[in-house]
Amino acid sequence: SNSWILRFSSRVCGRVRPSAGACELIVARVIMEKRDVALACGLAMGAGAGLALLFRRLTAYKPPKVWTQPVSKDPFGAMNQPTAGSRAVKALPKGKHPIQLYSLGTPNGAKVTIFLEELAAIMPDFEYDAHVINIGKLDQFNSGFVEVNPNSKIPALVDQSDPANPVNVFESGAILLYLADKYDTEGKFLERASCSGPGDLVGHVADGVRALLGRRVRPLLQLCAGEDRVCGQPIHLRD
Repeated sequence: SNSWILRFSSRVCGRVRPSAGACELIVARVIMEKRDVALACGLAMGAGAGLALLFRRLTAYKPPKVWTQPVSKDPFGAMNQPTAGSRAVKALPKGKHPIQLYSLGTPNGAKVTIFLEELAAIMPDFEYDAHVINIGKLDQFNSGFVEVNPNSKIPALVDQSDPANPVNVFESGAILLYLADKYDTEGKFLERASCSGPGDLVGHVADGVRALLGRRVRPLLQLCAGEDRVCGQPIHLRD
């Protein structure tokens, strides 16, 4: 019989005077707690045992006086090292077009390629050169690529429209915003606000705020910081 539950809920509800819906929630929770008390005790005991084991392992670990990097047999784990900079001297290939893309057909790398093709579809004269960076062969640690992206991650882009002052851009989201800002003059992919001129500081600030809050930029930032990175991290960081 659940008469004791009803008496308990009546006393609680009468004391705090919640709504009828709150009384129903209290009754449902008490029923759930009574029914699943054994399961809850088991989970609590298991969690306690796990925490105790973790605590013993953490307290038993003594950091070495001189740390040495462990040898990994996993190809993705082996590429991660506690050092920065290039590991081999090799220049990047360069094409004749203004935009040079250095990437690979990964979910993160494909975003820039797709957008470049979208730009080419609306701009008949738009052309670019794409070069493969084989991360499995550690091409991202060659000196030429590190000069473009010191973080040694694909994709990376070089805008050599002005050969005397090339522009290096890396991180997929930054590349997409850069390309849209420079080539999407009609605002097909990125919202634009009207400014009176280069000296219109207020207008440019409003443009930046509107872009960051725009319907098309918010999904981009979510994509770059959310799903694709979460899906890739278990592989890249599993070692």
